[in-house]
Amino acid sequence: MSIDAPRDKIVQLLAARAARYAVAKETAALGGYDIVSFRRGARRYGVRLDSLSSIRRLKHLAPIPGISKVIVGVTNVQGRLVAVHDVLALEDEELTIGDGCHLLVGSGDARSVALLADEIESIERLHDDEIRPTPLGLREHADWCRGLRADELVVLDFEQLVDSDAFFQASSG
Repeated sequence: MSIDAPRDKIVQLLAARAARYAVAKETAALGGYDIVSFRRGARRYGVRLDSLSSIRRLKHLAPIPGISKVIVGVTNVQGRLVAVHDVLALEDEELTIGDGCHLLVGSGDARSVALLADEIESIERLHDDEIRPTPLGLREHADWCRGLRADELVVLDFEQLVDSDAFFQASSG
Protein backbone atom coordinates (compact mmCIF):
# COMPACT_ATOMS: atom_id res chain seq x y z
CA MET A 1 0.00 0.00 0.00
CA SER A 2 1.28 3.40 -0.97
CA ILE A 3 1.94 6.11 1.58
CA ASP A 4 -0.24 8.38 -0.61
CA ALA A 5 -3.33 6.17 -0.21
CA PRO A 6 -4.65 8.00 2.88
CA ARG A 7 -3.97 11.32 1.16
CA ASP A 8 -5.93 10.19 -1.92
CA LYS A 9 -8.80 9.13 0.28
CA ILE A 10 -8.81 12.53 2.02
CA VAL A 11 -8.81 14.29 -1.34
CA GLN A 12 -11.76 12.15 -2.49
CA LEU A 13 -13.68 12.84 0.72
CA LEU A 14 -13.05 16.58 0.44
CA ALA A 15 -14.09 16.57 -3.24
CA ALA A 16 -17.32 14.71 -2.40
CA ARG A 17 -18.01 17.11 0.46
CA ALA A 18 -17.41 20.16 -1.76
CA ALA A 19 -19.77 18.70 -4.37
CA ARG A 20 -22.52 18.26 -1.74
CA TYR A 21 -22.15 21.86 -0.57
CA ALA A 22 -22.16 23.12 -4.15
CA VAL A 23 -25.42 21.28 -4.87
CA ALA A 24 -27.01 22.59 -1.65
CA LYS A 25 -26.02 26.17 -2.50
CA GLU A 26 -27.26 25.79 -6.09
CA THR A 27 -30.56 24.32 -4.89
CA ALA A 28 -31.06 27.18 -2.43
CA ALA A 29 -30.26 29.74 -5.12
CA LEU A 30 -32.75 28.15 -7.50
CA GLY A 31 -35.41 27.87 -4.81
CA GLY A 32 -36.31 31.41 -3.90
CA TYR A 33 -39.76 32.04 -2.48
CA ASP A 34 -43.19 33.12 -3.66
CA ILE A 35 -44.27 36.72 -3.24
CA VAL A 36 -47.56 38.50 -3.82
CA SER A 37 -47.01 41.68 -5.77
CA PHE A 38 -49.55 44.46 -5.33
CA ARG A 39 -50.04 48.11 -6.14
CA ARG A 40 -50.90 50.84 -3.67
CA GLY A 41 -50.97 54.33 -5.09
CA ALA A 42 -48.26 54.76 -7.70
CA ARG A 43 -45.91 52.25 -6.09
CA ARG A 44 -45.65 48.48 -6.36
CA TYR A 45 -44.90 46.27 -3.37
CA GLY A 46 -44.25 42.61 -2.72
CA VAL A 47 -44.61 40.44 0.40
CA ARG A 48 -43.83 36.78 0.98
CA LEU A 49 -46.87 34.64 0.30
CA ASP A 50 -46.13 32.43 3.31
CA SER A 51 -46.42 35.46 5.64
CA LEU A 52 -50.09 35.92 4.72
CA SER A 53 -53.14 34.04 5.97
CA SER A 54 -55.46 35.34 3.24
CA ILE A 55 -56.00 37.84 0.46
CA ARG A 56 -59.53 39.20 0.17
CA ARG A 57 -61.56 42.09 -1.17
CA LEU A 58 -62.22 44.94 1.22
CA LYS A 59 -65.98 44.88 1.83
CA HIS A 60 -66.35 47.25 4.76
CA LEU A 61 -63.99 49.53 6.62
CA ALA A 62 -64.86 51.23 9.92
CA PRO A 63 -62.62 54.27 10.41
CA ILE A 64 -61.29 55.03 13.89
CA PRO A 65 -61.03 58.79 14.49
CA GLY A 66 -57.90 60.21 16.11
CA ILE A 67 -55.73 57.13 15.62
CA SER A 68 -52.46 56.86 13.69
CA LYS A 69 -52.78 57.80 10.02
CA VAL A 70 -51.23 54.43 9.15
CA ILE A 71 -54.26 52.61 10.55
CA VAL A 72 -57.12 53.56 8.25
CA GLY A 73 -59.70 51.54 10.18
CA VAL A 74 -60.79 48.06 11.14
CA THR A 75 -62.65 45.35 9.30
CA ASN A 76 -64.14 41.97 10.10
CA VAL A 77 -62.10 38.99 8.90
CA GLN A 78 -63.65 35.64 9.78
CA GLY A 79 -65.26 37.01 12.93
CA ARG A 80 -62.19 38.95 14.13
CA LEU A 81 -61.61 42.67 14.04
CA VAL A 82 -58.45 43.32 12.07
CA ALA A 83 -56.63 46.65 11.81
CA VAL A 84 -56.22 47.82 8.22
CA HIS A 85 -52.90 49.57 7.57
CA ASP A 86 -51.83 51.72 4.66
CA VAL A 87 -48.17 51.79 3.58
CA LEU A 88 -48.82 55.07 1.77
CA ALA A 89 -49.16 56.84 5.11
CA LEU A 90 -45.51 56.08 5.85
CA GLU A 91 -44.52 57.86 2.67
CA ASP A 92 -46.76 60.87 3.33
CA GLU A 93 -48.83 60.12 0.25
CA GLU A 94 -52.45 61.25 -0.02
CA LEU A 95 -54.63 58.43 1.18
CA THR A 96 -57.60 57.36 -0.89
CA ILE A 97 -59.52 54.14 -0.57
CA GLY A 98 -61.33 53.26 -3.75
CA ASP A 99 -63.81 50.57 -4.66
CA GLY A 100 -62.22 47.24 -5.38
CA CYS A 101 -59.42 47.53 -2.81
CA HIS A 102 -57.94 44.33 -1.43
CA LEU A 103 -56.56 43.26 1.92
CA LEU A 104 -53.42 41.20 2.47
CA VAL A 105 -54.08 39.66 5.87
CA GLY A 106 -51.33 38.32 8.09
CA SER A 107 -50.02 38.61 11.60
CA GLY A 108 -47.01 39.49 13.68
CA ASP A 109 -46.43 39.10 17.42
CA ALA A 110 -50.07 38.54 18.50
CA ARG A 111 -51.27 41.21 16.05
CA SER A 112 -53.53 40.37 13.15
CA VAL A 113 -53.31 43.10 10.55
CA ALA A 114 -54.14 43.73 6.93
CA LEU A 115 -52.34 45.81 4.34
CA LEU A 116 -54.44 47.82 1.94
CA ALA A 117 -53.85 47.23 -1.78
CA ASP A 118 -55.42 48.94 -4.79
CA GLU A 119 -54.72 45.91 -6.96
CA ILE A 120 -53.25 42.44 -6.53
CA GLU A 121 -50.92 41.95 -9.49
CA SER A 122 -49.45 38.46 -9.30
CA ILE A 123 -47.84 35.68 -7.36
CA GLU A 124 -44.29 35.18 -8.54
CA ARG A 125 -40.98 33.65 -7.55
CA LEU A 126 -38.34 35.93 -6.03
CA HIS A 127 -34.69 35.22 -5.29
CA ASP A 128 -32.68 37.22 -2.77
CA ASP A 129 -30.07 38.08 -5.41
CA GLU A 130 -32.77 40.04 -7.30
CA ILE A 131 -33.15 42.53 -4.45
CA ARG A 132 -31.10 45.73 -4.50
CA PRO A 133 -30.43 47.75 -1.32
CA THR A 134 -33.21 49.80 0.23
CA PRO A 135 -33.58 53.14 -1.60
CA LEU A 136 -32.65 56.35 0.25
CA GLY A 137 -36.27 57.45 0.61
CA LEU A 138 -37.07 54.27 2.54
CA ARG A 139 -33.85 53.89 4.55
CA GLU A 140 -35.56 54.96 7.78
CA HIS A 141 -37.79 51.90 7.28
CA ALA A 142 -34.91 49.53 6.53
CA ASP A 143 -35.97 47.09 9.24
CA TRP A 144 -39.05 46.12 7.24
CA CYS A 145 -38.14 47.20 3.72
CA ARG A 146 -35.93 44.42 2.33
CA GLY A 147 -35.01 46.38 -0.76
CA LEU A 148 -35.96 47.11 -4.33
CA ARG A 149 -36.16 44.81 -7.32
CA ALA A 150 -34.93 46.04 -10.72
CA ASP A 151 -38.52 46.73 -11.85
CA GLU A 152 -38.98 49.11 -8.83
CA LEU A 153 -41.01 46.61 -6.78
CA VAL A 154 -40.51 47.45 -3.08
CA VAL A 155 -39.97 44.17 -1.22
CA LEU A 156 -41.48 44.29 2.27
CA ASP A 157 -40.87 42.00 5.23
CA PHE A 158 -44.46 41.59 6.46
CA GLU A 159 -43.56 40.23 9.90
CA GLN A 160 -41.06 43.03 10.57
CA LEU A 161 -43.51 45.59 9.22
CA VAL A 162 -46.38 44.64 11.52
CA ASP A 163 -44.05 44.29 14.52
CA SER A 164 -42.58 47.75 13.91
CA ASP A 165 -43.67 50.39 16.42
CA ALA A 166 -43.39 53.02 13.68
CA PHE A 167 -46.03 51.22 11.68
CA PHE A 168 -48.49 51.49 14.57
CA GLN A 169 -47.49 54.89 15.93
CA ALA A 170 -47.13 57.15 12.91
CA SER A 171 -48.48 60.60 13.69
CA SER A 172 -52.15 61.34 13.11
CA GLY A 173 -52.90 63.02 9.87
